[in-house]
Amino acid sequence: MLSKGHTFISLFGKDNPQTKELRFIEQIVGPVQSVFSGHIPGQEFNLYIEHLNFKISNSTLKGCLSEIKNIIENWVNLPVGKSFTLEWNLK
Repeated sequence: MLSKGHTFISLFGKDNPQTKELRFIEQIVGPVQSVFSGHIPGQEFNLYIEHLNFKISNSTLKGCLSEIKNIIENWVNLPVGKSFTLEWNLK
């Protein structure tokens, strides 16, 4: 939504109609983070989001986990005072 021009402030608030999509996405992001941090096994991922009537393929989940690992490694190894830019290829 940010890439579409929304500002953080325009997405703020539980009653904001813009946040409906964000709440749905966050229900997927949480389990992805839990798989990454080892709190839930990757093979059980879809069990944690089945109530959303949404599935993510194993290859997509692995791609997400790889991207998270890459971002964290770049962040950890970033020299003080330097920055990096995150870019997503939105297909």
